[in-house]
Amino acid sequence: MMINGHVRSKLVIDHDDTFLGVVNSRDLTGRNVRSIAQKRSQSRSDLCVEDVMTSKSDLHAWPYSDIEEAKIEDILETPKEIGQQHVLLVGGDGGLRGMISASDIAKSLHIPVNIFQKAHSFKEIFAIIHEHEEMSA
Repeated sequence: MMINGHVRSKLVIDHDDTFLGVVNSRDLTGRNVRSIAQKRSQSRSDLCVEDVMTSKSDLHAWPYSDIEEAKIEDILETPKEIGQQHVLLVGGDGGLRGMISASDIAKSLHIPVNIFQKAHSFKEIFAIIHEHEEMSA
């Protein structure tokens, strides 16, 4: 779906259209998938999207009203500051309005954007280090 749609991430919803999280192309490849499959004693092909996605509780949200009049260059600073590729947009009722992707902004502005992941625990530090080792191998 992502290749055919020329996108690198998708919102994940359940059968009741309840927002569950985000999955991106990096979630679907690499060490993370192998690690999850090994922990569960499953083959990689038996994993579900929910097993590898970033859940909504792990994502940062931004009130849509805060960005309605913002310039796109200003909006790009938030993903950089929090070290995440995506930021959710929520309405006044707390419902999901959309998602900002740093890479989409970079493409539209024709500029390079580097989002450096920020770790908030030793587990996250370990994951970031091994992800970078895998990318350089």
